[in-house]
Amino acid sequence: PGVAWGFDAPLWQVFAAYAGAILLFVAAYFTKRRAALKGVGVMLESAIWSLAGIFASLLLIRFLQDRIVNSEFVGVSLVGLIWLISAANQFYRLRSGAELRRLRIVLGSIYAAAGIGCIGIAMLPMNPLVLNGSLVNGPLIADGLAAAYLLPAMLFVVVAVRFRHLPMVMRKVVGGLGALLGALYVGLEIRRWWQGNDLSVYGVLDGELYSYTIAMMLAAIVLLVLAFLRQSAPLRKLALVAVGLTVAKVYLIDMSGLDGLLRVVSFLVLGLVLIAMALVNRFLQKNETACE
Repeated sequence: PGVAWGFDAPLWQVFAAYAGAILLFVAAYFTKRRAALKGVGVMLESAIWSLAGIFASLLLIRFLQDRIVNSEFVGVSLVGLIWLISAANQFYRLRSGAELRRLRIVLGSIYAAAGIGCIGIAMLPMNPLVLNGSLVNGPLIADGLAAAYLLPAMLFVVVAVRFRHLPMVMRKVVGGLGALLGALYVGLEIRRWWQGNDLSVYGVLDGELYSYTIAMMLAAIVLLVLAFLRQSAPLRKLALVAVGLTVAKVYLIDMSGLDGLLRVVSFLVLGLVLIAMALVNRFLQKNETACE
């Protein structure tokens, strides 16, 4: 019946339409997966996961309809998520071979453009950080921000990591979008922790400012660990960029309000951190050379 029908239809009918179709696809997959051609298996897999994702998004929209107030960015983003799931469905089916390849690329591109457009609206003009009167509802972490930004970020990351049949450039772009949305989610959650449900209030608290710095430091550390585990030069360079941005923020913003001995001690600690990061970078470079 379609997604728009599912917004207002009786709940039992929505379950019958979506869950019923998903269960039939699952039954077909496990019954015929050994005898079926590769393309049929890919079609069934993509149908199961994409319908399940759309069904879950639809239920989440229905659940939040009466529970969120002045949080239109959540609904817009979840509609975009449905478009993005449909796009991922088409790009996943490219694994099946050359059949209908051009049509799938065209459909996937159209769906992706619609989804990214909705996410872009939720990120920019409807972002609760810039739109006065837009509120964030729900418990911390599992709130409207998670529905609007974290879920699409997770989808982007899954596509970047798991869709290995796609061009590497495309996977990097998709992964970058996922990282951007994830960073936005973390930043907005930090601001909500300190400022409350209205993120558009003027000013930044000291604790909030230092929380951003800690989050940036943790992100740089995680990237360094991943670079070490995977012996990846690009990840190491990305970690150094994160370190550089953190240092720049500390030097230009965090320390601007400090005076006297506290400022001197802060610069001393910052220098020691830079020395430690230089040693870590040198160690990782040696490991990468040894692995080659």
